[in-house]
Amino acid sequence: MPFIEKSQRERIEKIGFGEIEKVGDLCFVIYTEMMRRWNKSPCWTTIHFLKKEFVRDPAGSEFLKKVESDLIITSKLENCTCDEKKRFDLLDLYTAAELAFDVFFYRHAIPYEDKKCAKNGDIS
Repeated sequence: MPFIEKSQRERIEKIGFGEIEKVGDLCFVIYTEMMRRWNKSPCWTTIHFLKKEFVRDPAGSEFLKKVESDLIITSKLENCTCDEKKRFDLLDLYTAAELAFDVFFYRHAIPYEDKKCAKNGDIS
């Protein structure tokens, strides 16, 4: 999941996506991007577009394409599942994106909606 050790977070933030070593690192990078967007605009529209980009259409995500490119350059990702010598494949990247969204939804979207329900009333 995204809550990796601080030393690895700092390494990735300082050096870049090429420092990703584990699937949890992938999740951290994606979750960090989600939180950047959420902190900029904490509303349902942001939640909608995060799910659209990272869960429904990860292949179309410009952010994930950048992560993918950096991992290919560092020989850590194969853009198919055919090379077992690579550390990751695209399914790992897309799975990390979906799991990052799951954590984001649990930690931020549900509490946001609970507040909106308390403010505006439940729907019967």
